[in-house]
Amino acid sequence: MGGVMSKRRRTWRTHCLFLRGWYVAATLLAASVTPCCDVRGAVSLFNGVDLTGWTKLGGDATYSVDGDAIVGLSDPASTSNTFLVTENSWGDFALDADFWIADPSFNSGIQLRSASLPEHNAGRVFGYQAEIDPSTRAWTGGLYFEGGSPDRPARWLDDLSDNPAAQAAFVLGVWNHLRVVAKGTRIQTWINGVAAADYVDDDPAAFLSSGFIGLQVHQSSSATPLEVRWRNLVASSLPTLRVNRATGEVQLTSDMDLPVELRGYSIGSPSGSLTPSADRWQGFAAAGEPAWSATAADATLLAEATAAAAFILNNGDTHSLGRVYAPKALSFGVNEEDLTLQFSEGGPSQAGLVEYFGPNFTNNLVLFVDPDTGEAILKNTSPLSVPLTGYSITSTAASLAPEHWSSLVDQSFVGWDAGAESATALAELSPHGELTLAAGDAIALGAVYSPQGAADLMLQFLLADDERMRVGAVWYRRAADFNLDDDVDGVDLAVWQAAFGVSAAADANGDGASDGADLLSWQRQYAGAAADVQVAPEPTAAAQSLCAVMAVVIPWHYSSRLR
Repeated sequence: MGGVMSKRRRTWRTHCLFLRGWYVAATLLAASVTPCCDVRGAVSLFNGVDLTGWTKLGGDATYSVDGDAIVGLSDPASTSNTFLVTENSWGDFALDADFWIADPSFNSGIQLRSASLPEHNAGRVFGYQAEIDPSTRAWTGGLYFEGGSPDRPARWLDDLSDNPAAQAAFVLGVWNHLRVVAKGTRIQTWINGVAAADYVDDDPAAFLSSGFIGLQVHQSSSATPLEVRWRNLVASSLPTLRVNRATGEVQLTSDMDLPVELRGYSIGSPSGSLTPSADRWQGFAAAGEPAWSATAADATLLAEATAAAAFILNNGDTHSLGRVYAPKALSFGVNEEDLTLQFSEGGPSQAGLVEYFGPNFTNNLVLFVDPDTGEAILKNTSPLSVPLTGYSITSTAASLAPEHWSSLVDQSFVGWDAGAESATALAELSPHGELTLAAGDAIALGAVYSPQGAADLMLQFLLADDERMRVGAVWYRRAADFNLDDDVDGVDLAVWQAAFGVSAAADANGDGASDGADLLSWQRQYAGAAADVQVAPEPTAAAQSLCAVMAVVIPWHYSSRLR
């Protein structure tokens, strides 16, 4: 282990920031979705013949059928907007639609998750609207909240004032294509394949989880009726690739309204963050699905397809594809998250959604905690070295055992000072230097966790030149689970055999080696049940108050040492 101290003058302000600072990094991961057609597991909202399944609400505009299109005509006498709405309600869905509008003074839109309540505003339609705006403002594809609900006034949610590419995508007087993906609190739009609105509704009171889809004819002062047309109105579902940062497992799932008839898929990674080995990739072929076979298998692309019956993903279904995600480190604590999902339902390939979840265990400082013994090991799981200048372990439920803490001071690391030492907090700081933890370095901190206590430990740490604490990861796992699959079994013995005297891959006690002591740990835990992965909790008000107390304790501790 790299225990090198480099002299570095630090201010008392930084010491207090170590104790008070909270750093929470959040990343919204955008999924790229392109327009599609010929979707098998989809529903056409328009039968091409008449307006069966639709109801008119609001003003006096008229709707009719002309060939393969629905035609909306404004009424000069109408004083309010008019809507042709679906009789069915929609929650999570993808919507594809073509539209045509030729008069730049006119306005229209497509309603999403909308409603009409007799007791609210005389039944006026309200809800999310994908805007059709042919004016020089050019906000077609923007997201507007139409009508105003009991909990939100009518207003723009995401206009296109900062998106010139989307503003330029609409073409007046020709058929344009709109795509909408509504999933949970997030609504995204595309105009002719160009990303337009991307809005997350974080207002729980005003958020609408479902409602009808509608075609708006905006009220117009024109003495001549103005026209807007829609065709190819298709609602469908998209599969989601859920990526577990903690374990590397990826899952195909669907939580949209309609089933997905999957006949092929591919997972891409330009950075080469995929693991194609047979023990990792557990696709449909490996699961015994009839006629499925791999068509690509390397670090940049995994793909399968079938010529037989489709694999049906219904709402709520999840299928694991194995632990194939092995991200590349861009910098300490930041991994390359570049996975893409393409799928086919028998027609053209489409882009699915990608969601990441779980803590970062592969490029971080991780506190491994044995739930049986309470033994804790602080390990640098990153491929990069890190200059550690302080850390704290906290527990709002008083689950720490300070009497068993083997601090860096106890282990004679030069330049370190112990601070808070209680059932709710353990902390150490190096005021004038740093401890370099090389890739894979680990430090045993003793049995600091009380196995009878709540699994609520939080790790925070400070690196040289940082002014804010970083949030580390906490993983409750048995020490002899060498391959990190939440089981202590024969595979772990094989890992120990391969690592014995060679590497620290089977280091159960944090001494930096794989030796006989680690084999004894494996023997003791071999029959044990798997321990669950626990995610480090978010900072709470109580934890922040605790840090405020610690901010007083450690400076006092330092000053008493300097007297």
